[in-house]
Amino acid sequence: DPYCCFLPGEILWMRGEYERSIQACRDSLELDANQWLPYVTLGGALGELGRLDEAFEALDAAEQLCDMPWTAAYKGRIFARAGRQDDARALLMTLRRRREIAYTPASSLCWILYGLREWDAVFDNAEAAMDERDFFVHYLVSESFANLRDHPRFPALCRRMNIELPPPFRAI
Repeated sequence: DPYCCFLPGEILWMRGEYERSIQACRDSLELDANQWLPYVTLGGALGELGRLDEAFEALDAAEQLCDMPWTAAYKGRIFARAGRQDDARALLMTLRRRREIAYTPASSLCWILYGLREWDAVFDNAEAAMDERDFFVHYLVSESFANLRDHPRFPALCRRMNIELPPPFRAI
């Protein structure tokens, strides 16, 4: 089942094990290249490693398969990482407009805001995500969002999610 192969890629991305995540996503795509989720996670992992052209290629493939907010979220995060702040902000505005007309998780905004290093806005949207019972808000405690751990609002977010504080940030 290609979906089962994809899940390890997602978990590895959350753990900050980007090379292993890339391989798991590629393994999943070998079984079925018509699923958008592994492309999104593949793009995210490649972006975290600074392999931006490959990341955008994977995210473009995901976008061709399905119009989901996560493609814009990951692209925005990678644009911000690449110093393309205007492009990141444009995608942030796209997601905000999308929230007005269709379900778009508040947590998806957090991806871009994290890339832009707008920590308070990340936490504001995380609170909105909690209010919406947004499944994806738990990603904010993963290694892929480790820079949030030093923020004074992080312990309260963990308490609200009823999870223990993760171990201290380890540089990747």
